[in-house]
Amino acid sequence: MSPRIKEQWYEIPYSASEYTFPRDAILRRVQFNDTTMRLELTDGRVVSVPLSWIPSLQNAAPEEREKYEISQDRKMIVWDPDKCAINDEVRVADYLGIHPAIESVPASEKEKAVILDPDVYAYFRDSEAVNSALRSLIQLMSKIPPSDKLYVQKKVPARRVAERK
Repeated sequence: MSPRIKEQWYEIPYSASEYTFPRDAILRRVQFNDTTMRLELTDGRVVSVPLSWIPSLQNAAPEEREKYEISQDRKMIVWDPDKCAINDEVRVADYLGIHPAIESVPASEKEKAVILDPDVYAYFRDSEAVNSALRSLIQLMSKIPPSDKLYVQKKVPARRVAERK
């Protein structure tokens, strides 16, 4: 016979509504030292990102790192190659493990979700832009004779196409 475990209940002094659960990452300030990029967020969080995670910053001169701009929505740090030796963008959410596009999608729809690389995201900021570009590409692809196609066109049942719209 196994020994009996004594149950102990403890009072919880604070309700869940009294806690802060950040929903967004908005930049207040960015600082650099020799090894890290320090991100201060408007909600009080401070995030240190090792420069070794971002080769373009790790290999740049310290004075070049300082030539950044914070995006209008305050969610990205941007280095303009016309103004400095760095050509890069850093999304704060990428270093917090937050992927808002995926988190806000219902579980039944997550199989259709796609994460865009930063260079693609720079051109296609929302689903409408991505879908419009892909529909144009599909139309162009349908005009190429089958013998010239470098891909295999997958036939999708009509009901599946209707589900994806």
